[in-house]
Amino acid sequence: MTNKTPQHFAQEINRIQKQGQKQYAQWNNELFLEICKGAARLCWHNIRNQPNKEKVFAGYMDLIREGIGSAYITQSLQEWQYDYLIKYKKASNQQLNITWDSFLEYCLLKEMPLTLSQVPAAQQLELITKIWNLGENIRQEAPWMGLYILSRAEELPALTKIEEFIIEIMAPQLRPPEKARPPYRVSILDGRDIHDNFLPGDMHQVAPSVVCVHDRRLDGVYGGIFMNNAPKTLLYHNQCLGDTQTEESDINLTFEDSSVTMQSNKVELTRLGEHYSYLFCGQLLVSAVDSQRIWQVVAG
Repeated sequence: MTNKTPQHFAQEINRIQKQGQKQYAQWNNELFLEICKGAARLCWHNIRNQPNKEKVFAGYMDLIREGIGSAYITQSLQEWQYDYLIKYKKASNQQLNITWDSFLEYCLLKEMPLTLSQVPAAQQLELITKIWNLGENIRQEAPWMGLYILSRAEELPALTKIEEFIIEIMAPQLRPPEKARPPYRVSILDGRDIHDNFLPGDMHQVAPSVVCVHDRRLDGVYGGIFMNNAPKTLLYHNQCLGDTQTEESDINLTFEDSSVTMQSNKVELTRLGEHYSYLFCGQLLVSAVDSQRIWQVVAG
């Protein structure tokens, strides 16, 4: 990116800075200036040859202002990270050493600056408004939705396909998992894939195939199990993933040492020992008193 500062770019930065300081008591000017050096400069650089560049850039910067003012944007990629992304387009968040706060933040600071110029110029303003509305709506839904969508964000094929992408990845989570039935099969989920010190506690269903697991020792540590994914997706979050949607089940369960009897069928739960908690949501999830593992009983 060039180090020269075009007049309109500077004017727009000044406009947004003044508006932000006037509108928001908690305006983070340091963060704003960091974004100007990174995301904003890259966005301008990529659309600078469009006839409508000034309108599009103003629209983008309005979203940056509102994102900072509403605390939707909490950080900024540095210039070296954008340079790395330009060189290695498929660079992962891990390679960039960043953890995004939300899908909206990801879109505003990564996808838009890098790829908005690939969208037909006449569609850009409408598209960035649509993305903002989608991102805000996701933030207002149960936490598991934002967590899961963000975990898949790097798979987004193009900004213009954002709605189809979200529908596609969410559909399996909104379908009940295959019901466990004889012959049963047992698989093991490792709580360390959620958090190094995760110790599974209470579990509850927050969507047809999504389970929230509370850490029984650590405050602010929760795990999400996305049961319709193969292999199962395990994700960490700092808050409960949503309200309980577990339906009452009349299945008869009897636990013994390292085993459970389900509807007269004994299932060995190797090395479980004494169970701590369980959840039946079409499939059976069981935690142990002294293990980070979760035993899952599914159809064989």
